[in-house]
Amino acid sequence: MIALCGDQARYTVSEHLQTEIFNAVNLLLWTKTRKAEKGRGKPKRIRLWEPERDEKAIEIKDLKETLSIKRK
Repeated sequence: MIALCGDQARYTVSEHLQTEIFNAVNLLLWTKTRKAEKGRGKPKRIRLWEPERDEKAIEIKDLKETLSIKRK
């Protein structure tokens, strides 16, 4: 079982909120594209953990790198 809060948590509340904000904004931006009109290219969600397979979790350094990408 993965701890989501407290001393045993792998990620902070701030990191959880940042990924959820990133996912929401990314999806919102995608909905304004031509690909979205055709139902193609939906962005994948960034997850800090996988409920069934934790080995697919994103690393903090990768999360910070993704969040720091400048958008046009």
